[in-house]
Amino acid sequence: MSEWHPDRRYCKSSGQCTVHCASHVTPQVLIATSFDAANGLAFQIVARPVGSASLLLTTCFRDSILSRMNAEANKMLQDLIHTIFRLDDALKAAANRISEPAGQTGARWQVLNALDDGPKTVAEIARLKNSSRQGVQRIANELVAAGSAAIHENPKHRRYPLICLTSQGRTALEIIRSERERWTATVCALLGQKVDPAVLHFLDRFHTAVETTLSRG
Repeated sequence: MSEWHPDRRYCKSSGQCTVHCASHVTPQVLIATSFDAANGLAFQIVARPVGSASLLLTTCFRDSILSRMNAEANKMLQDLIHTIFRLDDALKAAANRISEPAGQTGARWQVLNALDDGPKTVAEIARLKNSSRQGVQRIANELVAAGSAAIHENPKHRRYPLICLTSQGRTALEIIRSERERWTATVCALLGQKVDPAVLHFLDRFHTAVETTLSRG
């Protein structure tokens, strides 16, 4: 029976781990296999005469390597999700600070912004913001009570009135946007560089993947 001894080598210059393996098929044939863990499976088979007495037979198992790669990918995804959660908390706090000079909150800002291009029902705002109707209704009631929004009759459906911006609400939105520009400039200065389009592309793909899991139920 063959004996298995994987030989793992790490290249510091490239940061890649390459696994070299060999399997003794017959007393005269050796099959050598190489695997680049950074770029995926790339097996190269070479047969050459060997001495059966002096050969140290080595190989590695493809399934175990793939399992290790999947585990590392899962951990990276979990780390990304935790980072996004922390970023979400920070952005909510920033939104509250940005909207404070206008006498609003981050949650109210989202609803005001949704009404900027025209009146909408509570259900339409909820779908646009991916929020619950109850939560949007509560915020809409607060905006109406504060004079930043008003309720109009909906000619298409009387049971679902339209929420629209008032002049006070539009002024608040302009103040918030001015504050947001200053905040964005500060963040850009702290980053010291522009946002890489590849980052936006990846986050968009990640968002699509998450939405896909939700649609499957």
